[in-house]
Amino acid sequence: RLYLDTAFLASELGIGLYLADSGWDTDEGEYHKWMAGKTGDYTPPPSKFSNLPETFGIIRSEGNLGIDLWLQPFAVGRESMRYPATRDMHIHLPLRRYPTMGWGGLAYEPFALPLGNNLESVNLCPRVASTQTYLKDLFTEVATTYRPEGYWLDFIDGMSSYCVAPHTHSYPLFGEGLRRSLQAIKETILSHDPEAIVHFRARYANLNTKPFANIWQSGDSPGDFDQMRLNSIRLRPFSKGVVFASDQMFWPEGISEVQVSKYIMTSVMIGVPAFGPSLVYSPPETLQMLKAWLAFYRDH
Repeated sequence: RLYLDTAFLASELGIGLYLADSGWDTDEGEYHKWMAGKTGDYTPPPSKFSNLPETFGIIRSEGNLGIDLWLQPFAVGRESMRYPATRDMHIHLPLRRYPTMGWGGLAYEPFALPLGNNLESVNLCPRVASTQTYLKDLFTEVATTYRPEGYWLDFIDGMSSYCVAPHTHSYPLFGEGLRRSLQAIKETILSHDPEAIVHFRARYANLNTKPFANIWQSGDSPGDFDQMRLNSIRLRPFSKGVVFASDQMFWPEGISEVQVSKYIMTSVMIGVPAFGPSLVYSPPETLQMLKAWLAFYRDH
């Protein structure tokens, strides 16, 4: 009900794409578990959504909005239904690590848990060819079940760039494995929707990953409209060929209309605007400002 009410209101304001952000795919509390939980299932709990594909269909047909779906495609927890198939693909980290090894990702509990003499990461190793097969199957499943117009791919920056797992690395370099994995995702998405959009967050939006996304999204900065502008400026030196979007801008409750207008204006003026306040609880004045600024954006 909250999804539908929010989507219909968003449509009235002039928003064109509805983001089902993290939370659509699992039970409450699962995100705190990471490796020890069910991350990676992408099965909406019936207590939240009795039929999420149907809900998305209503949002499309009656709200005239596209669906933007959040995923963290490399992450699979030990309690996930997918873990039996991925257990040999996970990144393993040594208990003792040194800066010369490279980027260690999030290598501490709950993102990585002990397994034998190593730590097992929640992330799959992109240097293993079977990871690409897994990603193709995952995105085929998501595309055919939910038919999203956009994909918001998260947590790629949480992966370690080195791995000491006993599996065989098909690619000697992390960069090569990551590019092949992102290429597998891209090809699968486009095979189902040639017009699909793919978001990358700032931390993994760079020259090496540029061919695999068409929207770069600045880092989030809730409570600081000026930081959102600065976050966007940081990305611009190598941004030609991709579309810019702000992160889903929202603001503290109880601030003045002037302050709210600055948040809205910032999101509109740095790229494709994106908003994340609770629209159904927003005062009429805020909704009027959102509608006016979105109309300005479309006109210009």
